[in-house]
Amino acid sequence: MYVQEVGHKALGTWAATYQLLGLLTCTLTAALEVALTGTTATYATTLTHTDPAPAWLAALGVSSETAVIQRLSFSLFGLSYALTATELIIAHMAKEPWHPSWPSVLIPAVWSAYQLQFVGVYPDVLARVVPPLPAVCVLFAAMLTCYLAYVLGVVRQVCAFLNVRCFTITHQKQL
Repeated sequence: MYVQEVGHKALGTWAATYQLLGLLTCTLTAALEVALTGTTATYATTLTHTDPAPAWLAALGVSSETAVIQRLSFSLFGLSYALTATELIIAHMAKEPWHPSWPSVLIPAVWSAYQLQFVGVYPDVLARVVPPLPAVCVLFAAMLTCYLAYVLGVVRQVCAFLNVRCFTITHQKQL
């Protein structure tokens, strides 16, 4: 006996193109971000004329500001991808249409636009006001917050639907 599957089916050329454009935008923005990271890290050292990390990073055992900028930039890309992949998985499992989220596209786009000043696309005035390290720290924190908010929201919805408490061990009543 054939059982018809229920749920949303995003079929057709328009739906496929929309989803592909969302993924492509996220991927290309993040690729641009990663490609420009070396230039940004190099510029940060010329801006401060040294490469040692600030005191607050040195206290954490980090010796190079360049390394921190590169790691946070790559982590920003990784969180963007993780948010997009998580949304795709949840949309597929819930049989709902997937729409790219704004944070997974905009936050890497802001960082990429910020980095374009270091390859001569526009003057580096912005970097003199907001240096690269604080800029990438703020954007990374924003991306991490968006990712955690989405994941915790999904966990809360699943727990509410199943009427269970997440990460809680309840004691059995003794007879």
